[in-house]
Amino acid sequence: MKETDSTQILSAYTAKLNFPFLTAVNGLDALNLYTASPSEFCCILTDISMPVMDGLESTRRIREFELANKLDPVKVISLTGLSGQDIEKEAFLCGVDLFLTRPLVFRGFVKALENTGVTRDRSGG
Repeated sequence: MKETDSTQILSAYTAKLNFPFLTAVNGLDALNLYTASPSEFCCILTDISMPVMDGLESTRRIREFELANKLDPVKVISLTGLSGQDIEKEAFLCGVDLFLTRPLVFRGFVKALENTGVTRDRSGG
């Protein structure tokens, strides 16, 4: 599957900040990448509207995996074109730490990472 425009933009932003990153084309791929090596991730950027498994279900399963394996929760930042209190509330109930709507400019991306305490390591330092 081809990367979306949002994925390409977020990849460019992440590279500009010199953060290592992986991309997934759907929520199931994101879940599998994370569960294969959770210590490698300081955050997960997800879109609510993804094929195969949406970002909300992917986040739910990530949180279940963390709980079952007694892991500290990774920061999950949800980016979406959807808006409204219902979808935002559902995202938070699924375990999303920060809910953002598109379009997202570089400064907004940097601020989102800062606001969630995202750093290159899982310790927050």
